[in-house]
Formats: sequence, structure tokens, C-alpha cells
Amino acid sequence: MAKKAAGFLGCQMNESLVWKAWNALAMEAAEFYVSHGDEKMSPNDRAVYEGLIEAVKQAADGHDRVREIGGRRMTFVEGPPSVTDWISAGAAALTFVIALIALVYAYFQLKESALARKQSRELERERSQPYVVIQTDQAAAHTILDIVIKNYGQTAAYDVKIDIDPWPRRAVGGDEEVEMPVVIPFLAPGQEWRTLWDGFIQRSSSELPDHHVAKVSYRGLGDQRLHTEAILDWGIYKSMQYMVTYGIHDLAKAVREMNASQKKWAEFGGGLKVVSRSGDKKDAKRRKENRRYRKIDEAQREELKRTLEFTSNRGLQEESPTPGIDPDQP
Repeated sequence: MAKKAAGFLGCQMNESLVWKAWNALAMEAAEFYVSHGDEKMSPNDRAVYEGLIEAVKQAADGHDRVREIGGRRMTFVEGPPSVTDWISAGAAALTFVIALIALVYAYFQLKESALARKQSRELERERSQPYVVIQTDQAAAHTILDIVIKNYGQTAAYDVKIDIDPWPRRAVGGDEEVEMPVVIPFLAPGQEWRTLWDGFIQRSSSELPDHHVAKVSYRGLGDQRLHTEAILDWGIYKSMQYMVTYGIHDLAKAVREMNASQKKWAEFGGGLKVVSRSGDKKDAKRRKENRRYRKIDEAQREELKRTLEFTSNRGLQEESPTPGIDPDQP
């Protein structure tokens, strides 16, 4: 780059080109510094750069100077600037302003990009954090309400602590406090801990409070302490209507009742006696016997029919004797 500037200024310049040369040389010096950088310059590049700076100073002074830059001789001649020089200076200044604006724009673009990457990392970290909440949920029996602590996040939660104000009590089995662990050491993603809170019927006839404020704190990624809050309110269930649906829990209950009833049977030595049979074999045997009985019945009917016909014919013969034959003769 320095050699290009030296070649451009290597001849005798008249006074109308002095300022143009100064502008070109100043721009070359600036570009040389930007492309090489102060810390990245080799000793040879630094010598060229210092020569350019010195040449710019000499040109600004307006004195005749001859400098040796990059092995080429350059002569600067003093003279007033012309219109062309002013246009060149304006173009150089405009170029410098545009370059400065581009530099500032690039700086802010890089800063904005870095901020976006930082926000993306923070958002991804937030998504990867555990998310533990405390809530109420209907049990298998629809008239029972449970307290549930569940991790809905993508990673495990540690050191889970619960604080409920006022502490929940249940009316089922008498007025008693709901026992819950002080600390849950570990909750895997999707894992839950639940316990019976109370029954709808017993709760409605008690004077226990409905509104409870629950707070959960736990540790997530990077040992960060996280917190969630929830409202546990019995009031939303008082006006709730629902249809009774029977599931596996009810099936198991029915089986237990059948088992209890079976144990009470005293006939045939107690218990339920089960007789097994080969249905296909017995059905085939029965069909065979039915076919045999049907053939016997048809044979008997045929025999009876022949007997009736014979008897009928014999009776007609006895009523109408043959002419010329005495029926009393042997």
C-alpha cells in the first residue's frame, strides 16, 4: 500500500496537485493503519507507516520536501489549493465520514448481536431449569382432594422446601394437621409427591379455612435458588359439579368385595367351586346323540305310518268280502 502511494507521488508535482496528493497520502496512511493495526505491525511496516505520517506532515507545512519512502523519491511543491483540490478534499472528507458511520454501525451491530446471543443463552438456560409447583388435584375418588408437588421442568430439582400459610389441616378423621416433608431432597422431571388433604363432604361441614398461600423453593442448574408461589383455595370446589366415572380403582374395589363375599360361602366345604368342562367335545357328543335320536324317531314314525296303512287296508278288505267266497269258511 505504501509503494502504491509512493508510485503515485514519485514524479515532480506542480502546485495544483499538492493538496490532492496530501489528501491521497493521508487516506493511504489511515487505511494502512486500519489494515495493519498498531499492535500487529512488523518493524518494516511500522517504518513505512512512520514515513507516511512524516510525509503528510511535510505536505501540510507547504514546504518543498523530498522524502525517501519505500525506495521512491517524492517532491512536494508549495502552492494555493485549486477548485479541484477543494473537491478532492471534500470527497476525502465525505469518504472519511461514511467510513466512520459504517464503523459505528458495525460496532452497534456487533454489540446487538452479542446481546442477542446472551439473551438466547439465558432463555435456553431458563427453559432447562426445573419448574416445581404446588397444586391441588382430585384423587381417584372424586370427593377427595390431594396436595401435589410436581416438577414440570426438563431437569431435576434439589432441596425442595415448602411453606404454606396457614398450614393445611383436614377434617377427614377429625381435625388434624396434614403431614408433609420439611425437605424433598430430589424431584426428577415429571416426578410428583402427593398426599391426601381432605374430603369435600367433611370439609363443607367444618370451619377450617379455605384460602392458603403456598411457596416452593428449590435448587436448579448452577445451584441457583428458584421460587414459585401458588394459591390453594377450597372455594373453587364448593360449586363444582362432576359426573362419577368408574376406573381401575373402582374395579379393584369391586374385586375386593367379591373376594370378601366368596370367603363367607359355607356350602360344599366353603369357598367357590369351579367346574371346568370341554365345551367343544361335549357339544359334538350332544349333536351326535341328537342325530341318532332323530333317526330313531324318523324310523319309528315310518314304521307307525306303514302299520296304520296296513291296518287301514285290512279293515277295508274285511268290510267288502270277495264274491263267491264264504267268509265263515276256514
